[in-house]
Amino acid sequence: MQLVVVTPIRLLADGLSHCLSCHSEISLLATVRDLAGLREILASETVDVVLMDVTLGVDLDEVRTLACDHPKIALVALGLNEQRHD
Repeated sequence: MQLVVVTPIRLLADGLSHCLSCHSEISLLATVRDLAGLREILASETVDVVLMDVTLGVDLDEVRTLACDHPKIALVALGLNEQRHD
């Protein structure tokens, strides 16, 4: 499985990277700070799963657009607010 982590929080990125490195079936392609960084990775790599930290104001409309543009990629939100419309 090819995976990308999106978070502006370095400690979270480092922690997830370390945890994921213990699983040989997971290939962590990159950790990026924002959606622009994710778009760059998606333009050049085959990605199966994106773990996305959405606690610090990620534009959910942009996330929805990414989901529509890349329907085969599983987008997993970390820290989603408990609002039904989100």
